[in-house]
Amino acid sequence: MGKQRLVVIGNGMAGVRCVEEILAHGRDRFDIQIFGGEPHPNYNRIMLSKVLQGDTTVADITINDWQWYRDNGITLHAGDPVIHLDTARRLVVSEQGRTVPYDKLILATGSLPFMLPLPGADKSGVTAFRDIRDCNKMVEASKEYRKAVVIGGGLLGLEAARGLLNLGMDVHVVHIHHYLMERQLDFTAAGMLRKELESQGMKFLLEKHTERIIGKKRVEGLQFKDGSKVEADLVVMAVGVRPNIQLAQDSWIETNRAIVVNDYMETNVPDVYAVGECAEHRGMVYGLVAPLYEQGKVLAKRICGLETEGYAGSTLYSQLKVSGVEVFSAGEIRDSEVSTSLQIYDGIRNTYKKVFVRDNKIVGAVLFGDSSEGNQLLGYIKQQADVSVLDEGKAGSAGGGADEAYAESLPLTATVCSCNGVSKGAILDAVREGGCATVEDIRACTRASGTCGGCKPLVTAMLQLALRSKDAPPPAKLTVCGCTPHSHEELRAAVRSAAFASAREAMDALGWGTPDGCGICRPAVRYYVGLAQSAAGRRQGEAAVQLPAASLLANGTYAVRPRMYGGVTSAEQLRRIAGAIEKYAIPVAKLTGGGYLELLGIDAAVAAAVSAEVGLPGVAAAGGTGAGAPAGYAASTSAVEAVAAAAVNGNIDAGVAAGSTTNRNSRLVADVGATANSNSGLVADVGDTANSNSRLVADVGATANRNSGAVADVGATANRNSGAVADVGSTANSNAGVAANATHALGTPIEAASVELPYWLSSPLSASYGRTVGTVATCAGLGYDHGAQRDSVGLGARLERRLEQLPMPAAVSVAVSASPLHRAGSLAKDLGLVGAPAGWEIYVGGSSGIKIRQGELLCTEPSDEEALDVASAYLQWYREEADYGETTAQWTERKGITGIREGLFDLHFRAELMTRMKVKLKSEEGAPVRGVGLSHDACQLHESANTQRIAAWSR
Repeated sequence: MGKQRLVVIGNGMAGVRCVEEILAHGRDRFDIQIFGGEPHPNYNRIMLSKVLQGDTTVADITINDWQWYRDNGITLHAGDPVIHLDTARRLVVSEQGRTVPYDKLILATGSLPFMLPLPGADKSGVTAFRDIRDCNKMVEASKEYRKAVVIGGGLLGLEAARGLLNLGMDVHVVHIHHYLMERQLDFTAAGMLRKELESQGMKFLLEKHTERIIGKKRVEGLQFKDGSKVEADLVVMAVGVRPNIQLAQDSWIETNRAIVVNDYMETNVPDVYAVGECAEHRGMVYGLVAPLYEQGKVLAKRICGLETEGYAGSTLYSQLKVSGVEVFSAGEIRDSEVSTSLQIYDGIRNTYKKVFVRDNKIVGAVLFGDSSEGNQLLGYIKQQADVSVLDEGKAGSAGGGADEAYAESLPLTATVCSCNGVSKGAILDAVREGGCATVEDIRACTRASGTCGGCKPLVTAMLQLALRSKDAPPPAKLTVCGCTPHSHEELRAAVRSAAFASAREAMDALGWGTPDGCGICRPAVRYYVGLAQSAAGRRQGEAAVQLPAASLLANGTYAVRPRMYGGVTSAEQLRRIAGAIEKYAIPVAKLTGGGYLELLGIDAAVAAAVSAEVGLPGVAAAGGTGAGAPAGYAASTSAVEAVAAAAVNGNIDAGVAAGSTTNRNSRLVADVGATANSNSGLVADVGDTANSNSRLVADVGATANRNSGAVADVGATANRNSGAVADVGSTANSNAGVAANATHALGTPIEAASVELPYWLSSPLSASYGRTVGTVATCAGLGYDHGAQRDSVGLGARLERRLEQLPMPAAVSVAVSASPLHRAGSLAKDLGLVGAPAGWEIYVGGSSGIKIRQGELLCTEPSDEEALDVASAYLQWYREEADYGETTAQWTERKGITGIREGLFDLHFRAELMTRMKVKLKSEEGAPVRGVGLSHDACQLHESANTQRIAAWSR
């Protein structure tokens, strides 16, 4: 199949950037021709004011020179605009008479300057400020004339005025409003800006309505509606732009304010697309470069036939230098749109900061004089962060150090240059590995600060940060613990690459420094091995037993937590619970803040019976000499925890450490994972087993059976009335005396000795590895919750059934709210689903622990099934890739919300995650798969990609 013919109408920043993205996906896909109205290659229009001001040249602001077009096989028709488009015959006709056929067509016609229809607007000396030609006109006029008037007090008008001042002209700025840059600044910041610009020589005529331009052949001045006048030899109109859509209108392409496109930048005509200032997306027309580049990325993937999420709109912001003054503006900045605000004014440094708040959420910000906090505030605005986050940043701080401190605090995935999508990590790599030593080098290598220049202070801070650490020795590798040289990532990869049957086997093979590990690495190894086994679909446990979900309390009694799916119970379950409370004299039954019921103060002797009577489903654990802990507690990280994971099967005195099990009248189990059965005395250390009246098992892995005396060391075994076994691996049988060392066992060769290893090292894995998801908190739901928009209770119950058997690397809390009022606390959970008019908003990475963190908006899904799939896939991805003990908040921050979105919006990848989750649940011995039927298999997901829109998500 030959190349397809791609025609791009427009040689501006948006269209050519889209072409660059297309080339990145494959240079041989298209034969590309570009038509441009200007006789120049692609240049940075934003930097025209710098050319006018004399700070740079046209060559310096050229983005792609003539050679770039030749190198990429692109035919550029510069200075030859398209004047006719025939979508039926798929042809374009240019001003110079070229007729070019196309298979795909991109309209990137941009905008035209808006010229006020004033009497006299056609006189010589009246110009716009939009392109290189306009710039040249003003430079030529400054050589002969002295008096200039700029109509328009927005950003473009002020930049033009600054340039004319630099050219030696006397400049007045006429503005219809009562303060400058009213779209980007509030009244206070605008007043500070006006004062600064007046000190530079600008003069302002505010609240002036121009009636006519006076003069004979050439402009001589302006007359206002109030009768006043101002002299002028040059008039520059900088009052805005209008989308250039005439070509589309003449071709029956749907237009409104601009060319109407969907989330994939497609028009109503097949194979015709629009991008940039000429495109209208969901009623919005964007003029800033960052949204246009985001549109170009989506369009490039779409036109190349690649899977992509749709463009969902952008948060508008400006980070600029206006005549040398740093200005930042983002979000909602009108006092009428917000409920309150934080204002900080520093008259000495001439800086100003205002953060706009609605319903305790940050929705907008204005900075003047110091924009170093701009990126951070933009992140808060996109997340709709709680106002409390401002306390962490010492809101009143200012000065140059803020940039470097903020630069150091950012994760590597954080975006530094929004225009070009350049991350902190990319900039650091450019310095450390690419040899960049200046901001100009970084710009050439990564494009950071190369478009609007607003991020240059932060890029400078990143450069200093990278240079300081460039020659420093690399940080020491963070290992799982002191028992192993492996990091979590290395350990996880090693376990995945092998087929270890047990944690013991993994530790032996991977060269553990401490033979039996410690309380930190043991649960981590168990988790990674269990995860690998479940991924392979191997059955986990030959003889599974059911353990009650009982946890030890501080006073030595136990707690039982009946499971109520989605927080909903029934009369029958309540009667069972009430009956158990009365029957076993349970002193306390209370509702927790997490939305579940706990029965507290249960005697150890009846804990199992209570669990059974309240109908609590058991958690499968491996059989053998030891037993796993209840789900949610097997991941205890310290051996000195007070039986955080103890499993109790009857009449014991106490279990002293995590994971130990005692059965039938045993007195004491002293350490992790030990087991004592049938009147045994004391099991003293890790993984030991004592059976049938044995007195003492003294060390790791030892076993004593039926009236034996003492087993003194590791792995030894004593059977049936034997005396003492004194050393490693020895065996004494049937009334024998003493086996003295590891080189000989009475009657049994050492190779055949019966050695019992600790259960957590030797037994097959079970569902008890990791931490399972508890009750999914829900609000009252439809019909009961005022403002409820979705069935939170039903979805919460379905989600809980789907997740209840999935072991996690850390504790995970989930909540489902029926409305954006978040009555279930969904913003502070690891996973929160919120009912909204457009569907279910999904928030991830929240925390209500020691460090409170608001969840980040992942996406909005229109249906219950899609919301369940995305939520489940997120947690499956988290459990597969997170370090053991790493919370969703830490993992989400480390990976970056953008990277997570990109992964989950890849429908093939999401389907793979769902398939692996299904395999894991099916692999559990005796565990039914509850509510995990996937809404789409991988094939269906792929086929539906072209017809289903992934709903809005915050960027």
